[in-house]
Amino acid sequence: MVRGKCFCDLHSFDPAAIRWTRYDVPQAPLARNSHSAVFLVDEQERGHMVVYAGASVDGTLADLWALDFHDSKPSAWRELEPQGTRPTSREMHVAVQQSSRMLMFGGRHESGEVLTDLWVLDRDPWRWSRCADAPSPRCAHVAQWLGHRLVTFGGIDGSSLVSDCLSYDPERDEWENHTVLPPVSGRFGHCSTVSDGTMLVFGGVDMEQDHGDVRRFFLESLE
Repeated sequence: MVRGKCFCDLHSFDPAAIRWTRYDVPQAPLARNSHSAVFLVDEQERGHMVVYAGASVDGTLADLWALDFHDSKPSAWRELEPQGTRPTSREMHVAVQQSSRMLMFGGRHESGEVLTDLWVLDRDPWRWSRCADAPSPRCAHVAQWLGHRLVTFGGIDGSSLVSDCLSYDPERDEWENHTVLPPVSGRFGHCSTVSDGTMLVFGGVDMEQDHGDVRRFFLESLE
């Protein structure tokens, strides 16, 4: 959101050419911010970018969209109507790809409540299923899939910044809380990615300053 305006534009970045390309795909979702997007591939090796929730100028959203691709280019938007009980509306949540499904955790409802719930979105057919709640709420955090677990870091728990990691094991449907060593300052609004089986975290902000540091998280250090 820039000066109160949300966007619904679509761009791709080519790192080899160092170039952005804009795509005008009809019937795009409502303009929004603080949403999530993951890329899923089905059994026919068809790719879809799945966009969930976020906030519009009128409040938090709970809709689910797929962007289909043809010849490696985005071709059509379609709103999904998944089976099962659906998550409540939210913004500032996280979503990660795990195999052919999406895991979505936390966020903040427009009431101000910071959420603890974790959901799995399966496909063929599309279906939401709720998993075990996290031990504490999170919004404006980051998450990645590392090894066999969903791993999150930082964010806001509803009253303060957090500097720990949470991890979720889907085979046991259990969460663990981990102290990060050496300590890393709590933050929100940061970003993360996976590199060589580790999670890289960059930037973020706390109540006093913006951060420009890069941190690498190893699973074996989450003890």
